[in-house]
Amino acid sequence: QTLIAEQTNYKTVWIKSWCNKLDAHQNIPYHSHSREDEPEWFFSANIFLSENTEDWHTYYETYGHIYNEQGTINLLSAYLPHAATNNTNTTRYSMAMDIYTHNPIKEDYYLNNLQEYKNLTKIYITKNSS
Repeated sequence: QTLIAEQTNYKTVWIKSWCNKLDAHQNIPYHSHSREDEPEWFFSANIFLSENTEDWHTYYETYGHIYNEQGTINLLSAYLPHAATNNTNTTRYSMAMDIYTHNPIKEDYYLNNLQEYKNLTKIYITKNSS
C-alpha cells in the first residue's frame, strides 16, 4: 500500500484478486490482464505463496524469466504479457490481482460484466507517518 500511495496521487484503489493452483505439468499460458476496450488505469500483481523447491519462474515479455520467490510481490502493467512456466512435481500456489485506481464498476465495460467483478474490494491508502 505504501508503494502505491507514494508513487501515485490515489487515495483509494479497488482490487480484484484470485488464487492459482498449478498441479504437476500445468502452467498459466501467455496472457495479459487488459483488453483493448479497457481503460488504462489499472495494473496487476502476483504473490508467490509456495516455497520454490523446483526452480519455478514467471516469464515477463519485457524482463524475461523471473525466479518465483515465496512471499515476493511482483507489480506489473496490466498490459504486460506474462506466463507461468510448466510446473513439475509439486503443487504451486500463487495469488494474483488487478489493482484499479478508479472504480471499474462505473465504466461501461464493467457494467456489462459485473459477474467478473463480484469480488472487488475497495481499499483506502494512507501514508505511514513514521
